[in-house]
Amino acid sequence: VKVAKAESAHVRAQYLVQMPSPAMDPYGLLANPSVIQLYTDLRADNERYALALHDRLRSAGITASVEAIDVFAEARASMVGHGAQLADLALVPARPADTLQVPCWRDLAIGVLMRSGRPMLMVPMDKELPWPPQRICVAWKSTRESSRALYDAIPLMTRGATVQVLRAGTAASLAKDPVEPLLTYLSHHGIKAESVDLDTSAALAGQAIVDYALSVHADLIVAGGYGHSRLREWVLGGVSRQLLENSGIPVLMSH
Repeated sequence: VKVAKAESAHVRAQYLVQMPSPAMDPYGLLANPSVIQLYTDLRADNERYALALHDRLRSAGITASVEAIDVFAEARASMVGHGAQLADLALVPARPADTLQVPCWRDLAIGVLMRSGRPMLMVPMDKELPWPPQRICVAWKSTRESSRALYDAIPLMTRGATVQVLRAGTAASLAKDPVEPLLTYLSHHGIKAESVDLDTSAALAGQAIVDYALSVHADLIVAGGYGHSRLREWVLGGVSRQLLENSGIPVLMSH
């Protein structure tokens, strides 16, 4: 709500409810009646929650469209990714505390990040979202994904925010990737950024970035989203997974 009001944005919300896999009767001819009733009940709940969300947004003075969508587990990632393709910014909730909801949440995050081509803003549900963010930490590595995330975050960084560029790795690895060209590039946009090197192993890079951002009370972490396809499913890279699952800070991520 805060982001939409600040940006005078139209909100398109998708309310997803996972439907149980179809089950047949003992003779395999008809759908099990109990499952048909479960579908009916879930759809009714879905419509009710979507209507409540639409009313909340409208009462806040926000133009919005809310879709209630039934989805099976195998289609979650592709459906949300496709739905986010025409958004300027896709917002997703942070990792839920309920472990039973984590697989669904992971599909949601991976689908938006890897399939939409749009920047994704992950927002912890229990944390106030300062907007526009006043202290931004950019997790930088000379890759296409980091460059994409940096570009997507420029409109936020040009609003007077304090910007720190974080590079995590060993001294030897960081020496191979000078940060000065990046700082010069940001200065051309009127952004005065500070570079901070975090001496850590590659396996702990994500946690080092999170720990530093927490220590300076950052409002936002900007990072490239990494992953690879395995058996037709996307799997997040180690740093991306650590940032999304453990940050406790809003994360703007692009792939």
